[in-house]
Amino acid sequence: MTRTTKYLLLMLLTILVGTYFYITCGSEFDSSVTEEPKKEAAVLVTIEPTSYPFAFSNDNYAYKENNNHNFYTWLYVVFMPFNESIETGITSLKSFLLENTGKVINITNYYISDETNDSAFPNLGLARANAIKNHLVPNGISLASMNTMGKLIDDMIPDDDIHLDPIV
Repeated sequence: MTRTTKYLLLMLLTILVGTYFYITCGSEFDSSVTEEPKKEAAVLVTIEPTSYPFAFSNDNYAYKENNNHNFYTWLYVVFMPFNESIETGITSLKSFLLENTGKVINITNYYISDETNDSAFPNLGLARANAIKNHLVPNGISLASMNTMGKLIDDMIPDDDIHLDPIV
């Protein structure tokens, strides 16, 4: 036997003996190794944006639609175009107010405290409510039959940069 063949056989024998001991005694070797603790999967919490319906009611009249007027968080101009159901509600409100003279509706718009108010109004809620009022007048609803108000609600969550339905 040559010297090279002898070395190759010794290496093969060493591999076989090592494999034998690993298989037969492997549990003893594995017990000293500690496993890395499993990491829990991160739970993503999605917060749903707040949304308010387009609704108004009186003793003998009510209208409710889940869609409403939308506004950008930094702006008091109405987000156009409107949903068709909002136009239907405005027409219905106009008919009600024409039949019931002397009735008044309150238009209240919500706003959050960290919004920048660039309007002439004291808060963006009042500015947005007036924008809605200005939209209702050309649709045949009298200025005298509408009051506008703004209400601070810091719990409102926008959808990206749009407040969904902050008019009640």
